[in-house]
Amino acid sequence: MSRDDIAADRRIHDIEQALRRAAANAEKLARETGTPLVLWRDGRVVEVFSATEATLPPGQADQTQR
Repeated sequence: MSRDDIAADRRIHDIEQALRRAAANAEKLARETGTPLVLWRDGRVVEVFSATEATLPPGQADQTQR
């Protein structure tokens, strides 16, 4: 693997971590303010009003989906 590939892999990893943090912060803010969380589910945009509906199943947050 070249240095460029390693650097690209690291950037992708950093971006994925940033997206996970942003999603967690958005979920927390929606819960605190009682506003819906807008998600992409089953190929469409949906508003989730219940914090329990929005919470990712265990292990899902570690995957690169979402």
